[in-house]
Amino acid sequence: MALEKIDELEVAWEPSPGSFEQSPVGRMAKRHGLSTIEEVFRKASQDPNWYWQAASEDVGVRWLREYDEICDLSDGVEFPRFFAGGKLNWSDYAVDRWVDEGRGSSRAIYWEGDDGQCLEFTYLELQGLVNQAAGALNEIGVSRGDPVGIVLPMIPEAIVAMLAIARIGALAVPMFSGFGERSIRERVEHCGAKVMITCDGFYRRSKEIRIKDTVDKAIEGLGVETVLIVRRAGIDIDIHEGIDRWWDEEVEQAKPVEKAIPMDADDPCILLYTSGSTGRPKGCVHTHAGLPLKI
Repeated sequence: MALEKIDELEVAWEPSPGSFEQSPVGRMAKRHGLSTIEEVFRKASQDPNWYWQAASEDVGVRWLREYDEICDLSDGVEFPRFFAGGKLNWSDYAVDRWVDEGRGSSRAIYWEGDDGQCLEFTYLELQGLVNQAAGALNEIGVSRGDPVGIVLPMIPEAIVAMLAIARIGALAVPMFSGFGERSIRERVEHCGAKVMITCDGFYRRSKEIRIKDTVDKAIEGLGVETVLIVRRAGIDIDIHEGIDRWWDEEVEQAKPVEKAIPMDADDPCILLYTSGSTGRPKGCVHTHAGLPLKI
């Protein structure tokens, strides 16, 4: 819709005075001498390259190699390459830069489980966990571009796994921990993951969820080579020799990956499937440069 048509619509909700100035986009606008969202809209429409450069600088994207061009349209407007020539890694952006900037002792994660258990990790502690997990993934054969399925509840290991996968240039494929075997199976089958990360089980509203059993049924016959299991519920589960491994044991003995692999700006880091409620699930690709900007 054209900007001039907006005033013809009935107002359904209006933000309180001062909310624009206090918002992230308001903060960015002030740096560039803009005072209203309409001014940002116009300038971004007239000069998209300005907008994306300003946005990347505002959210503090750290480049491991500076980009050559904001938007390369040499293959046609339908195939844009944003931040062409630039290299970065989402894991480096999310964790390492804070440690390097002297905030290693700041709290990165505060987690509270359904059972009341509470854990917190500083950026330095998170970096150590991510480095170890990345090493464990390396040692079981995960390499750049490989999809890794994640079926975990909201526990700290889910965060560590996502960042560790990105760190070595692999592709995280997170799946809802409440999925049944069919939903998990169609996503694993589609992405071709050979490695899965899950847990023995967990409790949701005091109900025991035997998630490992569900994953076992879901991946049967799909050629998954390794399943890393996080100890969460402490319940007895079937262990399949040659495939199942305990997450903590693999991570503890692994050689840490201390530097994130520099990835192209448009290299994928997450494959996130839609719900599939209107048909087959669609895999939405998030890139190393796109993800920080979206968040």
